Amino acid sequence: HGVCIGVLDIFGFEIFEKNSFEQLCINFTNERLQAHFMDALVKLQQEEYKREGIKCDHIAFPDNSAQIALIDGKNVGVMARLDEECSVPKGSNEGFVEKLHIAFKDHALYAQPKRGKGSIMMVGTGMVKTDLGRGFDKLQFIVTHYAGQVMYTAHNWLDKNRGVLSADLHQVVANSDSEMLATFFPQISHDEMKKRSTVGYTFRASLRALSATMMQTTQQYVRCIKPNGEKQKELFDGVFISRQLAY
Repeated sequence: HGVCIGVLDIFGFEIFEKNSFEQLCINFTNERLQAHFMDALVKLQQEEYKREGIKCDHIAFPDNSAQIALIDGKNVGVMARLDEECSVPKGSNEGFVEKLHIAFKDHALYAQPKRGKGSIMMVGTGMVKTDLGRGFDKLQFIVTHYAGQVMYTAHNWLDKNRGVLSADLHQVVANSDSEMLATFFPQISHDEMKKRSTVGYTFRASLRALSATMMQTTQQYVRCIKPNGEKQKELFDGVFISRQLAY
């Protein structure tokens, strides 16, 4: 068998003024890899205790399985509901978010932003740092990740999740004289275009394959800590840093 060394650069959590479908995919990846990291870390710790003769029936560690289930639960998670909205007649971004509000109204890690006094956008008892305006109210929802709360705005999410060119445009590019373009866009029928997996489904399948590969390897970790959430240099937020160290 061949021996190889792989380097996986885990892109950090993204929290912008406007967080879209790309940020959900990136942040979900971090949730998955965080869970993998914790599983590996606990197993290593248990093995070390065993070698030293220390009894350890149970090691408590932070668990983000609820976040993973919220986003990737089979047929009921945020991603699955987005796939479903892409397939229903007259599906819409607003309809998708409204269904999330109904499905997760009592979920501890999900919230619907609302406007308080003075029409200020609120999350629980806190004020949202960036208010995108009333035009986006029906497209917004909040997920509490292990790294903190993120407000997502589902603007054009259905189109992004479908992620395919129209059948006619695909055919034009497939017939290009450029061998490179023809390779990227092979000839497929209109029916096959309709059956193609969504971007979200393909992304999650790829992530599961990565996790399976990682389980067969021996991992070493280099961990980076963000000093603050303001993206400013020479600013060290003790609470912000402590929360990361707890994980």
